[in-house]
Amino acid sequence: MKQKEIIITDKLSLDAEQLIYEYFAVKRIGKIEGFIVSEEEFINRHQGTYAYQEMMQADFHAVYKVKSCDICFKSFKVNINSREHLNKYFRAKYKLCRGCQKFHFHLSHTMGMKLDGDVAS
Repeated sequence: MKQKEIIITDKLSLDAEQLIYEYFAVKRIGKIEGFIVSEEEFINRHQGTYAYQEMMQADFHAVYKVKSCDICFKSFKVNINSREHLNKYFRAKYKLCRGCQKFHFHLSHTMGMKLDGDVAS
């Protein structure tokens, strides 16, 4: 998975926008991508500021590109709302594109057939 862009849908102050970009800021070394600042460090540095409060109420997400769907093998994009969401997504056994997610959901509800592990959402 690779971060492609950050989408901010609300009208925010420049300081709040910069915090959002800092929150999702990543550094790549080879093919490994990681956050520049830890969640704890980020909160300790900015908690209590007006920009942080504004950020916590804002609507924003990062867009990641997944190399391949575990069913159809096509690459796809996924919206990630927070670092916690990203960690849950990484830990899921299966990563499915929207079409395959719908197909899997339909099969599991109509026929009781499911994949044998967590499906990322």
